[in-house]
Amino acid sequence: FGLPVAGSVAFGASIVVVGAVFVGCAGLAAQVASGARAARGYALGVLAAAFVLRAIGDIGSGTLSWFSPIGWSAQVRPFADERWWPLLLSLATATAFVAAAFVAANRRDLGSGLRAERRGRVAAVPSLSGPVALAWRLSRGTTVVWTVGLALFGIAIGSSTDGIGDQLGSSAAISDALGKFGGTTIEQSFIAVVLSMVGIMVAAYSASAVLRLHSEEESGLAEIVLATGMSRRRWAAGYLLFAVLGPVWLLLVVGHTIGLTYGSATGDMSRELPSAVVGALAQLPAVWVVTAIGVALFGAVPRFATVLWAVLGGFVALGQIGAVVGLPQWSQDISPFTHLPKLPGGEFSVLPSLWLVAVAAAAGGAGSIALRRRDVRG
Repeated sequence: FGLPVAGSVAFGASIVVVGAVFVGCAGLAAQVASGARAARGYALGVLAAAFVLRAIGDIGSGTLSWFSPIGWSAQVRPFADERWWPLLLSLATATAFVAAAFVAANRRDLGSGLRAERRGRVAAVPSLSGPVALAWRLSRGTTVVWTVGLALFGIAIGSSTDGIGDQLGSSAAISDALGKFGGTTIEQSFIAVVLSMVGIMVAAYSASAVLRLHSEEESGLAEIVLATGMSRRRWAAGYLLFAVLGPVWLLLVVGHTIGLTYGSATGDMSRELPSAVVGALAQLPAVWVVTAIGVALFGAVPRFATVLWAVLGGFVALGQIGAVVGLPQWSQDISPFTHLPKLPGGEFSVLPSLWLVAVAAAAGGAGSIALRRRDVRG
């Protein structure tokens, strides 16, 4: 593409080394935690902290960014008087994480982590007496992490949107690319692009909530719950409640944080806040289609339930990426995200969204019926 060699190498290296840091971090978390879920929580907690430090640092004086591996990556300054020494910070940190992981692996007992799990109660507390309470207990950590992460992301986006038109408007290519996602101004188009990305992220949250049913069945825990006399519909409904309503909450969080921060920056809160919230909630129909496909796969062919991740990836490739690279329209239309209104700033047509909700309801209903009729693995 005719880009400078030094800048290209610096850009690639900055991405590789920050990835190496979090690979090492995940390796250490796997040795400390006693289970995969706890290990993911530790690793994601470090990632979230790094993101927060970078975001706050960029908004302020920049000092806090130096405490984040993500901030080190930016300090390489690809294509802008490259600095190579920040790469050494990431390499040293990655090496330290990996070395600590090997030391921990030699010191922990096989099948357990350095941090032992706490013993549970002899009997469940009253608050765990129903399927919704149980699903909340198992999902609350993930939901809280997503909530905090997306709130911080929304604050960072909202605070950086004001004036972005001056930065990006000089490039006709960037303006044209952003214009494909809606909006009558560069700022609106930018927010529309961000919200389309958030829609995919929230769809991933919903997919993981649905696939929690699959992991519970594979581990044999579902059979234990169902042996108490609870119906399959009630058991599944507890998890699906979070898969359906969780995205509503997360999109409201993103919409409000973007709208509040951007509205404060522009002084037009009455316009920007509802605009951002509506634009965020407009992603829901496509998210629910992904949710419903997961329910259908789990209900009908549970051994292929994890194919849902490939389905979501395909939707992203056909919809979001396809619009940029110019794939044929019929292929883009396969993705439910293609049929969403381009908000804020674009025209809103309720009919495509209603069709998506109808498709989601049909697929989810079919999956629920299939679950009642098949055997549950134990």
